[in-house]
Amino acid sequence: MDIREFDDRGNNPEPRPEIREKFSEKSNRFASSGKDATVNEISNIGTAFRAAAGKLHEQNDFLADWVDTAADKLDSVSNYLKDHEPEDILHDVQDFSKRNPYVTVGVMFAAGLALSRVLKSGQD
Repeated sequence: MDIREFDDRGNNPEPRPEIREKFSEKSNRFASSGKDATVNEISNIGTAFRAAAGKLHEQNDFLADWVDTAADKLDSVSNYLKDHEPEDILHDVQDFSKRNPYVTVGVMFAAGLALSRVLKSGQD
């Protein structure tokens, strides 16, 4: 081994290639299974929105059109996630965050509020 492979404390800062590869494989499997579960949930929500829009058309076309649009957007997100690898999605999210930091903070805030409501309702 070359002396440059160690830090000031004598530790090798780079993990061994086999450890790095094993970690990479496990993280990719975990990300893919999470992506698949997310795609299924988004598809289910989109289906529920479409059913709700169908019933709303009987009473309020304006509101039903909004719900239909939301269902279309959910389908679009679901298809995007289905068609892209987790690494590509992460790269796209990072690019969007760099270009739109305020929107990113707003989305994170809204997601936090939604998550807190879900967790709070689960306690009741």
